[in-house]
Amino acid sequence: MTDLLGRKRLPADALPFAAVTLVTNTFEVGRAANGDHALAEELLGYEHTYGQQPLADLVANTPTKAAQVVLAVALGALEASIGKHTWRNPTSTARKYLRQLEAWGYALSEVEQLVTADPAERAPAAEVEEPDPASGDESEVNGDDSENAPDA
Repeated sequence: MTDLLGRKRLPADALPFAAVTLVTNTFEVGRAANGDHALAEELLGYEHTYGQQPLADLVANTPTKAAQVVLAVALGALEASIGKHTWRNPTSTARKYLRQLEAWGYALSEVEQLVTADPAERAPAAEVEEPDPASGDESEVNGDDSENAPDA
């Protein structure tokens, strides 16, 4: 993402994506704002220090960087909402976010590809293991408890 944000020219759909993200993902954006947009600062190469506002200073000193800051705030909020277990129960927000990154040239990892998969095509996170009939224990497979039955 730092490469994307470091470009002189952002993709044509970057600002519309950022705007939609900021107005529709209010929980994620609010949580990022409560943390002073630390991840957005990091994405733009700043070390986060509470009480300082490097993104505001960047825009004030270099107005042409406003688009990068807006996109960094949106991406930072979405990225912070993704965790190591997102692949198990991906949200539509996570799916859209990763698909957009992919459209901008980001190569998704195998786990990220699981998140972007069509929900109808996803395998369940944990499949129930069936007993193995080859193990010789037919009672488990058939529900038969014949070994404990009285002799006739």
